[in-house]
Amino acid sequence: MLLERLSPTDYRNAGIAIQTAIAETPDNAVFVWPRQRKPEQALFRVRFVPGAAPGCRRYVVSVTKDGWLTTALPMEKCGTRAPPAAARLNPRAAF
Repeated sequence: MLLERLSPTDYRNAGIAIQTAIAETPDNAVFVWPRQRKPEQALFRVRFVPGAAPGCRRYVVSVTKDGWLTTALPMEKCGTRAPPAAARLNPRAAF
């Protein structure tokens, strides 16, 4: 199982990916973290999907590590707003 392979650094990077995506990534973009990673580290892709309640953002996280890929069920974060489309200039967001 992929989650059993995640290191403490991977879990820390997952938190960074989700928090940064929610704060800085527009609904129509994908956030990838870490941008430059070592081969033994997991790669996290956070994308936003429709269907969230008003005032909430629904997102899906995909994790790649050691040749394995898994996608979590959608999650929601309420009380946050999507950044404006101009935030697409964020160099850490992948398009």
